[in-house]
Amino acid sequence: MLKKMLTEFLCIFLLLGFSACGGEDPQEAAETLNEGEPIVIGVLPDTQALPFIVAEHLGYFEAEQVAVEIEAFTSAPDRDSALQSKAVNAVTTDLIAVALFRQSDLDLEAILSTDGSQQILASAQSNISSVEELDGKILTLSENTIMDYASDRILAHYGVAKDHVIYSYAPQITVRMEMLINGSVDAATMPEPQVSVAKDSGATVLASSADLGLNATCFAMLSTLTADHPDAVVAFVRAYNKAVAYLNETPREEYLDWLISEAGFPESVNDTLILPVYREATAPTEGDVTDVLDWMTQRELLTSDLTYADLVNIEFAR
Repeated sequence: MLKKMLTEFLCIFLLLGFSACGGEDPQEAAETLNEGEPIVIGVLPDTQALPFIVAEHLGYFEAEQVAVEIEAFTSAPDRDSALQSKAVNAVTTDLIAVALFRQSDLDLEAILSTDGSQQILASAQSNISSVEELDGKILTLSENTIMDYASDRILAHYGVAKDHVIYSYAPQITVRMEMLINGSVDAATMPEPQVSVAKDSGATVLASSADLGLNATCFAMLSTLTADHPDAVVAFVRAYNKAVAYLNETPREEYLDWLISEAGFPESVNDTLILPVYREATAPTEGDVTDVLDWMTQRELLTSDLTYADLVNIEFAR
């Protein structure tokens, strides 16, 4: 059963794209709606992406007369490469990535704080039941990413010295998933829906970034888009808020089947997937940005001084 579940997850995660991009030709719509430039969103298959999929599926973008394409990626490096080449002009991402892009002279700015969380899970074989028991154990995660940031902050919160935990870096989330499930590591840091898949294998959630009030995930756009097409961005945010209201107010049995399918999530998470309470359009706070920049400074990831104003555009969200 476990092998079947893992195979199902890996195949779906790597091969499925989002079907939310169907309908009218976005480029054709853009010629009348966005002066020839649609909003092209690069997303990963995680809970951050769901409001955008809902807005597309239910026609909220169309109702607001804004042309949107959703491009699905199975890894953050692929998504980031598409952003650098301008194949996409907006992404679901995090404040760490925005800061790294800004100091590499890519004018990316966060306009929304999104509702993604990072969770530390213990493998079924480890018999670990608390964060404190990670002392001396192996934790797998991706290096210099939001997973790294969240792991550091969670360990510190529970009084576990980072140098007492062995960080095993693996950039591909499917690799980390396999390592956790087969017990070759003691724990892993992952987002949803990977958390639900791991729980089905017997993994135990030890802590979540959401429990600590960490809000480092965000939605970001190239500044050329926000500067040249502000009306389209305002309309986009209105559609996003409609999708948030739908997710928060509609019984999940009315949408979860099609949403999981269009998001490229494995069907096995239908009964176990935990969705956040999504917030209406909200800009990242100065506190969130300051904490991320402090962490990046400690990690020597910054080569220039960056400020809140460098990373966040507050014009489109309260």
